[in-house]
Amino acid sequence: MCECIQKINERMESKHYAVYSTVGSFNNQSSSIRFRPITNSGEPSKHSRGDSVKWKYCPFCREEIQHT
Repeated sequence: MCECIQKINERMESKHYAVYSTVGSFNNQSSSIRFRPITNSGEPSKHSRGDSVKWKYCPFCREEIQHT
């Protein structure tokens, strides 16, 4: 498995003197998605919901990601 995420986080932490850095969604190689669903009455919900989509390929080196 590639180490792109780890290398990017280390570089950002070092460059910006940060305690931590994240790429994707909590470093699990996915993209976080937020949305507001439509209620049964047809109106937009007052609350947003979230989900994540796992990456199949690393967006930086294009290596296939094996999720466990």
